[in-house]
Amino acid sequence: MEYEDDFENWKLCWEVSRLFQKQRFFPPPDDNICLGCGAKTKPWSNKHRSEFVILAVQCSAKGHLDSLRSLEVDVCVRCNQDFVAKIVKREQMCPEEGCRRVLTIDKKAVAKRLGGQDLLTVKFLSLLSKYETFECLFHGDTSPLSLAPKLHAPTNCNHEANICSKGLKAVLEQAVCDGRLQDIRCPDPDCRASYSNKAVRSMLSKEVFVQYNRKLGLREMQKDDNFRWCQGKGCDNGQIVQHNADELEWQCVVCKMWNCFGCSKTICERHKKEKAEESANEELLNRTTKRCPRRGCARRIEYKCGCAHMTCHENVANGCGTEFCWVCKVIWPRQPEPTGKAVASHLASCRLRNPSRTPVNRPQSNDGDYAPGWDLDPGYDISLDTSMWLPGYQR
Repeated sequence: MEYEDDFENWKLCWEVSRLFQKQRFFPPPDDNICLGCGAKTKPWSNKHRSEFVILAVQCSAKGHLDSLRSLEVDVCVRCNQDFVAKIVKREQMCPEEGCRRVLTIDKKAVAKRLGGQDLLTVKFLSLLSKYETFECLFHGDTSPLSLAPKLHAPTNCNHEANICSKGLKAVLEQAVCDGRLQDIRCPDPDCRASYSNKAVRSMLSKEVFVQYNRKLGLREMQKDDNFRWCQGKGCDNGQIVQHNADELEWQCVVCKMWNCFGCSKTICERHKKEKAEESANEELLNRTTKRCPRRGCARRIEYKCGCAHMTCHENVANGCGTEFCWVCKVIWPRQPEPTGKAVASHLASCRLRNPSRTPVNRPQSNDGDYAPGWDLDPGYDISLDTSMWLPGYQR
């Protein structure tokens, strides 16, 4: 029964394709490029060609097929048999370099070309609706395109919808609550494009969006040398402090606790007792710690034991939640929810890199995710890493 249905669908697509054929007035070029397979080959017919790709095929990214429509686009003998059926089933990829979207069909163009053939039009449009689905990354099920986020496919995304609106909202709101503002991005692990503030606002609840804007502001303020976090228990506020050499104390505008401006770098007499664990001199800190590579954080972290998978814990001294390799300090991207698992990534020079995996490129100095000098830890004693667990492929 399934085979019979597939054959009937194929016949329907072929009939629609036939109605888009027109007579050729000039012979096609010998090195014609087929839109279906991308190979240089002879077209399926020297006397006729189909206008289907010119009039009825589209990509959700504007302008991707404009250059093709200005040429004599065609399909080869092999692709011509199933070309329309592949587009209907959302199996034909956009030929634009770097685009991971599928080609889709302009329903209005099809209805206009089929004219008065109402039954054929209804059958074809019904078949299109059957395949207008996507696999949701969050729920792991097949969902209709109507459940895709309305903000999907921004100009910096290169693929079709692959998460439903509820799933994307859950992913973004969890990232905000966890303080992972770097994960307010497309959840596709091969895309990770940033969303605009307007798009984020349309997905988050009012309460979470207020929280997001506050944390976003704090992250920007951290770039100022006079920014300090309040050390009050349970207080997550930070602010830019106006101070002078004679007055190092400042008051938190939220919890009203008094703090010392100098305690983030040196220890004042007033707080020596409270900060006994932080009283080690700069040389000792340089020898035993590395800084978090995330821009706006750079918190000192000490390796004690285990593997090279390091986390800048958010519940310790206002960490940022970044996960990275302790050896090469490359930040590990996260998989989409519900797993949210960090993906191991290394530079080509990292001694822990799996030879079978592609290394990441060294981040540029203007990379928004990395702090200036993110990979520099002068004075660090690498002998402290001798007990580090090695991955299975290096044992």
